[in-house]
Amino acid sequence: MRISYLFKSLFLFILFTDVVIVCLAQKDQNDSQQTALNNPSQLKSPEKKKAARKRNKGTTGTITSDSSKTKKSNHKKTIKSNKKKLLVDSSTVTAGDVIFNNEDMDDDMDDSILVTADTAVNFKKIVSLKIADSIIRGDLAYPSYTINKLNILNAVVEKKAIFPSAHFTDAVRFRNVRVFGETQFMNARFDSGAKFERTRFHKMARFKGAIFLQDASFGNAKFFADAKFDNSTFLGAVEFRNTNFSGLANFSYARFRKKCLMTSLETNDNTELRFRNTVFPDTVVFAYNYRNFKEIDFTTADFTDTSRFDYNTDTVKPTYIFLYKTDISKLRLDYVHFKLLLPDSTINNLNRKKFISIDEKESMYEALLNNFKAHGQQESYKLCDIEYQTFRWKHSWGKWFVWLPRWWWNFGYDRQLIFSRTLLLISIFTLITYFFIYYLNSEVYRLENVPVDARWQKKFSLQDFGNRLWYSLIYTSTIFFKLTLQVDKVNFQKKPGTAYLISVYIVGLICLAYMANYVLQK
Repeated sequence: MRISYLFKSLFLFILFTDVVIVCLAQKDQNDSQQTALNNPSQLKSPEKKKAARKRNKGTTGTITSDSSKTKKSNHKKTIKSNKKKLLVDSSTVTAGDVIFNNEDMDDDMDDSILVTADTAVNFKKIVSLKIADSIIRGDLAYPSYTINKLNILNAVVEKKAIFPSAHFTDAVRFRNVRVFGETQFMNARFDSGAKFERTRFHKMARFKGAIFLQDASFGNAKFFADAKFDNSTFLGAVEFRNTNFSGLANFSYARFRKKCLMTSLETNDNTELRFRNTVFPDTVVFAYNYRNFKEIDFTTADFTDTSRFDYNTDTVKPTYIFLYKTDISKLRLDYVHFKLLLPDSTINNLNRKKFISIDEKESMYEALLNNFKAHGQQESYKLCDIEYQTFRWKHSWGKWFVWLPRWWWNFGYDRQLIFSRTLLLISIFTLITYFFIYYLNSEVYRLENVPVDARWQKKFSLQDFGNRLWYSLIYTSTIFFKLTLQVDKVNFQKKPGTAYLISVYIVGLICLAYMANYVLQK
């Protein structure tokens, strides 16, 4: 009986001991897993990802900064999970905590995320920041930090997006984002491309002093408040295609080094584009802008910058501007620093290639001429009209003679040139007559007051040079300024001589007509 009781007691003791050991082992394992979940940086690469996934699926944890200098042990966070949605309670998350921006971040971060607190960092280096299909209830604040890659896609920022003095070393994609608070990229530096396409800025967007080293695109973006790009620098091409400006778009003191494209802008009566002391590039595309907007003054730009000076010709390089389908009457510009760009084709609003006809090109010239005339810009009108007439000559049957009206009187803007040109023509005809004076006066058309000297029969003789040259001038001038020729005295059998005689006579009549017109208009 006692032996049976003893064996039973021993069996219960061993059983109790095994249970205690198992419980202690399980507790140690749970503690180890919890530590790994909260500190994935201490695990190897495969374990890190596994721990990160488990933490997203768990119910309670602690989020800490990746800073190697500072750790906040008193910041306990409550994380609740619903399938793939990560909810961070705003009552437990404060600014300065890293929500999801460490270098071991999974590509799975494309999952929908709802962040209900300010996201900010308290260290100087961020490898990458990826936010997709997300709603951020607090501020998105990364001031004065280096960000290797910024990818924010299809997100909503319900407060501010703050990146002043940030340094973006890789491409920036801030696309299809709605920012309900103020956006700040003042003095930011973009080393690679920057895309803010289809982003909606509901309050003021500040890009003052920002530097874009490569191409930048704000296509289909909407600025519902003021957009400030003053003092910004665009070293690559910049595009504002289908961009909405509802208020002031300030580009004062901005610098554009390459192509600047502002096409199909969505504007209203309150839209104001300001280009005070702006340095424009070689090419500005300002096409398809026919909606309501305040007058845009391009003449207040900075044309003294050394980048716009051509040291080979010692002149200021003009900016070629494309104004296709634009309301030119609401523009102020001159034709000294700007020239009309006329490509054979363009990309229309439907992103399709559109050929530009000669009539459409002429209509742009006509609109510019009316603009200069309305503003009393005589020099710009002159330069534009000369270019316009040259364009029309080049696209007509007389394209091979486009040099003639320019040389004769500069398309009517230097009428006094007709006198010097007339003297030059008389001199040329006199020189020709010198070699043929004997032939013309004796066999083609006889002038009684011009002698027929046998010594003049040799064409290239310098004998009796003075008299021969003098009478050559008299003969030429008489035919040149003669209103009528005595046809009965012309020997039409001498065809070459007759052709020369008629040529001198017709050119003389034309010169007389231009000189008479000049005198009458005076």
